[in-house]
Amino acid sequence: MWTLRSIEFGDLPGWADDDHFSALSAFALQALKPSDESYRHGALGVAPDSFTKLVKLADDKSARKAPRRFFEQNFTPFALTNNEGRLGQVTAFYEPAVDAQIERGGEFQTPLLRRPDDLLPLDSSNRPKGIDDTYRFGRKRDDGSIGTYFDRSQINAGALGARASAIAYVKDPIEAFFIHIQGAARLKLADGSIIRITYDGKSGHPFTPIGKLLIQRGEINAGDISMQSIKAWLGAHPDRAMALMEEN
Repeated sequence: MWTLRSIEFGDLPGWADDDHFSALSAFALQALKPSDESYRHGALGVAPDSFTKLVKLADDKSARKAPRRFFEQNFTPFALTNNEGRLGQVTAFYEPAVDAQIERGGEFQTPLLRRPDDLLPLDSSNRPKGIDDTYRFGRKRDDGSIGTYFDRSQINAGALGARASAIAYVKDPIEAFFIHIQGAARLKLADGSIIRITYDGKSGHPFTPIGKLLIQRGEINAGDISMQSIKAWLGAHPDRAMALMEEN
């Protein structure tokens, strides 16, 4: 059984050498969250509002001057342990690096879009009847009513129009698809500069893992499924790739 055990910051390997200022800067960015959007409660039941005061404090001069002290005074580290001899699994955050350019042209035809202006966070206060609770986003129509948002195939067909401008353009729609799923990327421009992009909302429709679809349809063996094998299949089937991706 897994349990949490309170420990000291000094017990954390590498804590003294960590880049505490970068961690503080990342934490302070939570202040930029749109006022009409709320975070979900995690499995531990910690209310997102518990961090409101700390997020404001993180932008204070005293916190920026002594970021390590900020964390040590306001947080408590815990060790995740179990008494069954089992090992845990830690996942990492991955940012693919992809060639891109700001303007459409040449091979760069697939846009990475900004958040559209009619995308609306849904909760119990504004969710219309008929829209399932699993939909966290909807579309505010011109008449003020709320409906489900356009899906991937509609967006690819141009349904957004001028509602969402492009941040940049990439060469490969498959790369764009995996950037959407991963939720972040580093865009490498021709002048050597890099733009980092990250998640800012979604259409709200249920996630459909195309790897599972490929297994069910006998295209890839279950034991061979991976991001790499899925990419390889999509690249080898250009006539079927877009239709499959649009099922998600």
